[in-house]
Amino acid sequence: MLKILAQYQLDNPKEPGLTREKLYEQANDKMLISSQKQLKDCLVEFIDHKVILEKEESDGKTHIVVQFPRDTLEKILADKL
Repeated sequence: MLKILAQYQLDNPKEPGLTREKLYEQANDKMLISSQKQLKDCLVEFIDHKVILEKEESDGKTHIVVQFPRDTLEKILADKL
């Protein structure tokens, strides 16, 4: 799931992040998760370890972002971490 978020941030640098709904759709399509509970459990772990941040935007939706600089996101995608 971290790769999904990293790729989105790199592809959409001006966007506030990926919504939970979109993250669920993409992770489910890639067969990484099969339920909303699995998504929630995974996100809680990432939040607890300060890897991701959830923030509510002016559109009223919660957006999820990885709290790493661009070069680290690129390394995550290239499996260099």
